[in-house]
Amino acid sequence: MGSSCSNLLKRNYPISEQGEGSQEQLLDDEPPYAIPSSRHRPPTLTACCIKCISDNFSYFRSLEGLPNELVQQLFVELVSKRLLHLEQLPLVSSVVDAAFPYYPIISDDWLQVMGRSFHSISRLDLSCCIDITDQGVHALTGLTSLTVLKLDGCLRLGDAAMQSVGELDTLTCLSVAGCSRIASTGISCLAGLTRMQDLNLEQLCRLSDDGLHCLQHLTRMRSLNIGWCRVQDPFLEVLRTMPKLKSLNLSALPISDAGMPHLCEMTRLVVLRLTACKAGPETSLTALSALVHLQYLDLSQCDDVGDETLHGLRGLVDLRALLLAHTQVTDSGIQHLSRLVQLRVLVLDCCHVTNAGLAIIAGLTNMERLDLSDNAVTSSGVATLTALVSLTSLNLFSTGVSDAGVAHLVSLRELKMLNLDSRLISDAGLMFITCLTNLQELDLFGARVTEVGAVHIGALTSLSSLEMCGGGITDEAVEAVRGLTRMRNLNLSQNDQLSNRCVPSLLDFVSLTSLNVAGTSLTHEGLKHLTELTSLTSLCISGCRVHNSTLTALQGMRSMLYLTADARN
Repeated sequence: MGSSCSNLLKRNYPISEQGEGSQEQLLDDEPPYAIPSSRHRPPTLTACCIKCISDNFSYFRSLEGLPNELVQQLFVELVSKRLLHLEQLPLVSSVVDAAFPYYPIISDDWLQVMGRSFHSISRLDLSCCIDITDQGVHALTGLTSLTVLKLDGCLRLGDAAMQSVGELDTLTCLSVAGCSRIASTGISCLAGLTRMQDLNLEQLCRLSDDGLHCLQHLTRMRSLNIGWCRVQDPFLEVLRTMPKLKSLNLSALPISDAGMPHLCEMTRLVVLRLTACKAGPETSLTALSALVHLQYLDLSQCDDVGDETLHGLRGLVDLRALLLAHTQVTDSGIQHLSRLVQLRVLVLDCCHVTNAGLAIIAGLTNMERLDLSDNAVTSSGVATLTALVSLTSLNLFSTGVSDAGVAHLVSLRELKMLNLDSRLISDAGLMFITCLTNLQELDLFGARVTEVGAVHIGALTSLSSLEMCGGGITDEAVEAVRGLTRMRNLNLSQNDQLSNRCVPSLLDFVSLTSLNVAGTSLTHEGLKHLTELTSLTSLCISGCRVHNSTLTALQGMRSMLYLTADARN
């Protein structure tokens, strides 16, 4: 239910003005080369070198003599810590892979520097760098080794940027998803990129058929994403010019009975996403049975998909993943899945499946991810799933599964993600999950968890994501889970019994990147100490009493990207 972020904590050590730790500091603080506690692996010599350089990077004027491989690792470290600044950018110009997603200070000036000096770069990710413009992208036209360019969510980019991208004839992969100012005129500029193999144009709301017809020249295409665009059915005929296409996303596009034959001619397709497609009568989708090599099929939110659809698709025996969320599928349709023995992923969120359907699913013993959320399944139905010993992910959100059903999960020892977000789950059920030692994500958002249940959760030492928002969590409950040192995403919102007394326990989660304490009783006296969690990228403190001075301190954290709060004086 909550957000999740993924930057690892890299602890900063105090540095004197001369750039070296003083004797007093080395006595009082763990030095960068110290061997960590026994539950962690000792750092490699390379890791120690990278950490030392990154923590003192502001003192470096040159990296001459440092192998390119180490410069690449150093670059990753600097970006993850938000330590790289414009004036230092030329020092890492030898990198071949530069990923700056969500980097808050990227501007056209950065792209100017990269265009002049990053001559070896082959992959560049500027996703969600919202300050870059068409002019900045134009500065990249001299990067003759660039093969991969990602500009997703760069909202200021328009057709002029695509004109510049059209000059990068070495590109094999381009992603501009969500760049809503780009229209058909801009996409037409890509016609000369004949080496293109992977193109992502998702959510380009100004894109029409006219702009996409230029893609017929891109005959090497292997992956095409035009989901959620304003493209009409006739475009499907262009797909004939892409004989190597293996992955296609047509989400939310209209597909008529006349257009379906063109789609079914793409017999090499392995991945097909048709989320929210308007495909006419239900029987038209059964024609997809011609795509015999499909391994991944997404029919989520297709209103006309039901049991007859699954009957028509029962011959797709190579399917590994089938997504049917928000469709009309019932237990009768589930019976047709019995032949799909290769299925690893099955998503049935908001369908009409009961315990009778689970009996069929239990025979698909290769299943690894199963989503049963918002279905009328109960604890007795879950008991039939004990044979799915390869399951790594199970979603039972908003079902009829209670504590008795949790007891049946003990045999699923490979589980890494478990969603038990339901008021039917309480402390009594959590005693059964202590044997699930591989669990990394546990969602108990609405479960009735108290300190008693938190003690059981504290035994799951691999947990990195935990949500407990049912209102029963106290300071003592947080104390009970403070030993989960791998925690990176923690959601404790809506627990009004939480006070400033829980802050010392929160500070033990040194790897936290996302924390939600909205609707708790924490105040500025406790919240001001959260600045010690130096890897936080997301923090929600809505409803907490906090001074503007504390907000300023939290906003000033080097890694902070998202801060949600109600300002108080």
